[in-house]
Amino acid sequence: MPAGAGGPSRARRSPTRGARFDESLTGSHEHGVLGGNPLRKAEKVRVLLVDDRAPDRELAATLLVTRLGCSVLEAADGVAFAEHLAEGAFDAVVVERRLDWGDGERVARAVRRRLPRVPVVCFSEVPPQEAAPAADSPWAAEVVKGSGGYLELPGVVDALLTPQAAVSDVEGLVRALSHDLQEPAQLVARYARLVGERYGDALDEEGRRHVGHLEESARRMQSMIQQVLDYARLGAPAARAPVPLDEAVDEALANLGSALEESGGEVVRNGGLPTVHANRAQMVRLFQNLIGNAVKFRAKDPPRVEVTAEAGEGRCTVAVADNGIGIAPADRERVFELFRRLHPASRYPGTGIGLAEARRIAEAHGGTIRLESAPGRGSTFFVDLPGGGE
Repeated sequence: MPAGAGGPSRARRSPTRGARFDESLTGSHEHGVLGGNPLRKAEKVRVLLVDDRAPDRELAATLLVTRLGCSVLEAADGVAFAEHLAEGAFDAVVVERRLDWGDGERVARAVRRRLPRVPVVCFSEVPPQEAAPAADSPWAAEVVKGSGGYLELPGVVDALLTPQAAVSDVEGLVRALSHDLQEPAQLVARYARLVGERYGDALDEEGRRHVGHLEESARRMQSMIQQVLDYARLGAPAARAPVPLDEAVDEALANLGSALEESGGEVVRNGGLPTVHANRAQMVRLFQNLIGNAVKFRAKDPPRVEVTAEAGEGRCTVAVADNGIGIAPADRERVFELFRRLHPASRYPGTGIGLAEARRIAEAHGGTIRLESAPGRGSTFFVDLPGGGE
C-alpha cells in the first residue's frame, strides 16, 4: 500500500553486537550484520531509499541493513525526499522508477545535479527495456524488483560504494598498463619483425630462431597486458538488464565456432536456461571462458560440454560439465587465481586468466563459482547467480 503523503522518513542504523534497533525508528525488527564490508565503517555509509510502497521499502531496507551493515534513510513522499536531498547526508540512493507522487527518473536527476558523485540505483518492477532510456541516463545501475532483485540489490549498492581510493588505484593501473607497458611491448615486436625481415638472410638458423622467440614473446606480452586491462574493467559497475542465458550461450558458441569445429567439440543443453538480471556481455564472456576451457583442456576424445541449470528460492545454479582431463582436488581453488597455470604453455597455450575472469564476473553479480573435478574424469563448474525465476 502506498505510504501517505505525510508518511514519516525513518532511519535504520546497523546494530552493535547484541543490540536492538531503536523501535521508535524502525519498528519491532531485529537485524544482525551478516556481510558488512570490513573496508568501510558501517556508521559512515548511508543509503537513501525512495519508494512510496511500504512493503517494498521495508524489505529492501531490511536486506540493505543486514547484508551491508549500513544505515538506511527512508523517503516515502516528496517532502521527505526534499529534506534528505537538502541535507545531502547519504552515500547512495535507491529509487523506484514509478512513484505515485512523482517520476523516479526526475528524482534521480535531482540527486545527480546536487550530488554528482553519489550513485543512484533504479530499483523498480519496470524492466529496463520497457522504459524509455535517455542518452544521459541518471542511473548508475538498474535492478528489477523480484525475489532475485531484492537479493541482488545489496551487492549492487556495495559495488557502487567501493572506496574512491581503490577506484583511483585501478584507474591508475589501467593507465600505466595502457601507456607504460603496451608501448614498449609494441616496439619490441616491431623491431624484432624488422630484424627478421631485413637481416634474416645474414643470420644462421639459431639467430633466426632467437628472433622468432623474441617476436612470439612480445606478442604474448601484448596479449597479457590487454587481458589484465579487461580483467580490471570487470570490477567497474556495468549496465544490467534481463539476460536469457540461452542467448548468452549462443553468443559464446558463435565466438568459439572455429575452436569447436577444429576439435570436433559438442555443446548440449538439457532444457532451457533461465533468465537473470545481469550484464549481457559479461554473461557471454563467462560462458565463453568456461566452454573454451573445456575445449582447450580436452582429453583424447572430442570435447563434450553439457550446460544445465536449476532455479529456486530466488537463485539459480548453472552447471557446465565437460569430459576433459580434469583437475586434481588440491588445485580446485588455484585454477581461479590470476595467471595461474597448471600445465606448460607449450602443451596448452594461453595466459591463465580465463577462470579468474569467470570468478570475477560471478562475484560481481552477487554470485559464486565452484568446481568439482578429478584427473581423467572431467570437470563441472557450478555458477550460482541471483534470480533465474523469470
